[in-house]
Amino acid sequence: MTAHTRFCARCGRRLGDADGAVCGPCRSSAAGAGAAYSLVGRQLDDFEVLERLGEDATGELYLACQVSLDRPVVLKVLPEGLLDDAGVVARFRTEATVAGTIEHPGVVRVLKWGCTDLRHFIALEHIEGESLAAALAREGPLPVERVIPLIKDVADALVTVHASGVLHCGIQPAGIVVGADGRARLTGFALARRLGESTGFWRPAPPLYYPPEAVLPRPLDERADLFLLGATLYHALTGSPPFDGPTPEDRAMAYLRAEAPPLGQAVPTAPMALCLLVQRVLRRDPEARYQSAVELLEGLERIEALVRRSQAPPERERPAPAKPSRPERRAARPKRSEVRRTPERRASGRAAPAVELTPAQLKERKRRILIAATAVAIVLLTVLVGALLPWAMRDRTVAVARPQPRNLYEPSTPLPPVPKPAKRTTGPPQGTPAYAPPARTPEPVVLKAADARVEGDAKYETEPDKDCIGFWSDPSASVWWEFRVTAPGTCSVEVDFAAEGAAVDNEYVVAVGGQELKGIVSNTGKWTTFKAVTIGRIVFEKAGLHRLSVRPGRKKSAQAPLMNLRAVRIRPVR
Repeated sequence: MTAHTRFCARCGRRLGDADGAVCGPCRSSAAGAGAAYSLVGRQLDDFEVLERLGEDATGELYLACQVSLDRPVVLKVLPEGLLDDAGVVARFRTEATVAGTIEHPGVVRVLKWGCTDLRHFIALEHIEGESLAAALAREGPLPVERVIPLIKDVADALVTVHASGVLHCGIQPAGIVVGADGRARLTGFALARRLGESTGFWRPAPPLYYPPEAVLPRPLDERADLFLLGATLYHALTGSPPFDGPTPEDRAMAYLRAEAPPLGQAVPTAPMALCLLVQRVLRRDPEARYQSAVELLEGLERIEALVRRSQAPPERERPAPAKPSRPERRAARPKRSEVRRTPERRASGRAAPAVELTPAQLKERKRRILIAATAVAIVLLTVLVGALLPWAMRDRTVAVARPQPRNLYEPSTPLPPVPKPAKRTTGPPQGTPAYAPPARTPEPVVLKAADARVEGDAKYETEPDKDCIGFWSDPSASVWWEFRVTAPGTCSVEVDFAAEGAAVDNEYVVAVGGQELKGIVSNTGKWTTFKAVTIGRIVFEKAGLHRLSVRPGRKKSAQAPLMNLRAVRIRPVR
């Protein structure tokens, strides 16, 4: 392979002279523009480039040999076409410095980084194995007992990464290397940044997963990495990400608007504890997730122990020792002819023991017999005294007359009887408190705009002071939510909206449980000034899952906008 070999920028295939500017297998038109001269056979600094491995978001990956130490390394080189971009070069240096400060067995080490011949490079530790993405592409969804130890290794590495003040921001199967020893190691720090840096993602390429707070954008912290690790866990168990879409923008909005599908639907054999862990770590609200990698690691360890116990073979009960049969017991007894007999025993006709005791043994036996006899005598004496004592004391019992109490306040003449109080004819009954505290008002069910399912030309808006669904000119457009009612009863429906003159007097319809409520849009002065309006009551005849929708009603004109909808509140009425 010469030093001027070209590769496809999309699939990494070696390009020949006949390929021109288009890659044959993938038909990528970027093959010519993205083609770069291969470094195979050249030497950068102390590294001899041996083979091209592929590329990631910010560089080309090569297998190289460090000449001074004669060891294999992975060499990441910034492409020539990006050398003129100062932002990309600065990001490449940040990746090297951030990853180089982390020392942990679960993180691929940075051995060296620098620049030679105008080529910026990072030398990484070489791990014999493959990425988790390659394993998923070859085998499909992986079993629970194989995935949990890998994710646990990454969570353990994140504890050290976050303690170093670093956010990874790019956790995905392609950035997890599974070594020959079965341990997972974290790499791919191309999107890493220090805690407290700017919000959102730096996007050299569309990410595979989107934490909702990165889409809005909002400040990122450790919980964004936990969301990405949870999405990787979901991907490894099901074979696909939690959400997908035709474009990166559609995929990002899916992560923003909906909770991840339950793991139990895709993997029915997954333990319930694992389903609950995945559901919690993929919550859209960071406050509802695990708050640190330590908490997530403890949860994974508990589930791993549970899976091991469920897969361990049951312990077999030890069989009870078989009792010897009657003939065997008889055979075990010594025959009378085998018992040694002394002249004295022979004269008395009694057999002597087979083993003669020494004087010390005889003395010890007598001492034990004496102790046992003394204890038995003490017990018998105590019982006898307890039985005879009441009988001996029966004639000495003396009856003592109890003195009668004297009332020192007794008058010389009897007092008149005290009259009974008259029955009360007014006021509350006897025993009823005069004041009863008011009953606590039940908390309402709040259906937020960010949680709605949108149909038609309505869309969710995140401009300053809005955070609402912009309503809409198409009469067929609508939004809807699903929520759960815990008990039957009557609830009031309240709508939080904003509108200007163009939408005043338009009608909107709220439908839930087969009932409809109609409201009239009023002027709030600005599209960012919201107010809450109660439009009526709804009766829920049974508890369970219900659906509420909001759609346009009668309007002044077909193209008139309706309103900006922020939330719908369903408040139980006592």
